[in-house]
Amino acid sequence: MNDKKTRGYLLVDVPVYEVLWPDLDCIVAVMEYVRTCFWVFAPKLPHDALVEVFAGVTSHSGGPIPLLGVHLLSGNDKAVDTVKIEADIECWCRSQSVEELKELARTITSPTWNDLLSEHEARFK
Repeated sequence: MNDKKTRGYLLVDVPVYEVLWPDLDCIVAVMEYVRTCFWVFAPKLPHDALVEVFAGVTSHSGGPIPLLGVHLLSGNDKAVDTVKIEADIECWCRSQSVEELKELARTITSPTWNDLLSEHEARFK
């Protein structure tokens, strides 16, 4: 079974929490934008990779938060240079003002935080 409940992800940091918190819908929308452009940041990523935005828990979060994860169907996570990808995403995020990020979030179609949270809760019932 390879569903989201048991699927392993390489988590990729999109450093917008501090500047957009507590607007989780805005954070989700920016992550969705990064997800749709992910191959710009990671051109060597295998094309069968799944890049997804979802609600999840990390050892530091204390509860569900929006996360961006990469699942490689081939299972070869050594092919992914997450340090370089995260550095490029961080550079892009820092090149945007808070207002530009908020405007971007208003223009992209994305799930809401409540959508992701409901999906998360349903997976772990």
